[in-house]
Amino acid sequence: MKREPIHVVGMIRSGLNLITQAISIHDQDLQLVHGNRRFQEMFQIPDDLMRPGTPFRHTLEYLAHQGEYGPLDDIDGFIDVKVDLARQFQPCLLY
Repeated sequence: MKREPIHVVGMIRSGLNLITQAISIHDQDLQLVHGNRRFQEMFQIPDDLMRPGTPFRHTLEYLAHQGEYGPLDDIDGFIDVKVDLARQFQPCLLY
């Protein structure tokens, strides 16, 4: 797989940070590639969960424990379903 030059990656990340919608991008292994500033602000995500390579599951766990999905009887089961949908490339909104 061809990698983009570092300056191109920086420009793309800068552009994503200008978008007013919350955006997170994960790779085929469901690891964070980039989350824009709005994503971090909207969900009050700590810096350690915004690092590239952070598993999608960890972000979902954080959000679930913060109550973003409302009361959940089975947080692990809920997250398993979301992760399975993401692995199948099915729509998986954080809400």
